[in-house]
Amino acid sequence: GILRGIMELFNNPDMWVLLTNHLPLRSQVSCSRVCKAWMSNAEGKDNWEEQPGAKVIDYRVASLACILASAGGTRPLLRRLFGGGFGPDAEGTRGELMRELYRFLQRWGVETVSVSEPESWVKLALLEKEGTFLHEGAKKTIMGRTPAETCDGCELGWTPLHLAIARRDLAAAQGLLQGEKDRERQREEQ
Repeated sequence: GILRGIMELFNNPDMWVLLTNHLPLRSQVSCSRVCKAWMSNAEGKDNWEEQPGAKVIDYRVASLACILASAGGTRPLLRRLFGGGFGPDAEGTRGELMRELYRFLQRWGVETVSVSEPESWVKLALLEKEGTFLHEGAKKTIMGRTPAETCDGCELGWTPLHLAIARRDLAAAQGLLQGEKDRERQREEQ
């Protein structure tokens, strides 16, 4: 009956794509903590680059961005994670991830930047070295969003050109620069 229809609707991945596309990052992270179907869609599994129109997130990076935005910067998280000091003797993948996180938190400390939105923290993670979990997670999280969605009202003052460069998207950056040259030329002709 009706209950079965509702369950089928909630188990439909297309429905989760529609919901995901209309929520801010903070809400996506909150919902993905409590709903398995949402989490599955939001993380996009292995084919996230092949999901046109779907906004996927890297749960680790998106959660970190939300925590940093809520905490008002990196200092509280640095104290919580590395309060007793961080030893260089940590080994393995987990040790490397923690070192990368530590460098990121140190680099973007409260003295460096004041950021209150999770989306801005994702952008800062996008500036990390290519191939690192922070950069790749930020790239995945920001990929399905348009430059307008990502840059309108950006507290960092980013434009679509900033975003293209941070994404390392040379074609998009060149297109934006060419468009600006064309507009400038048109203004001069008037």
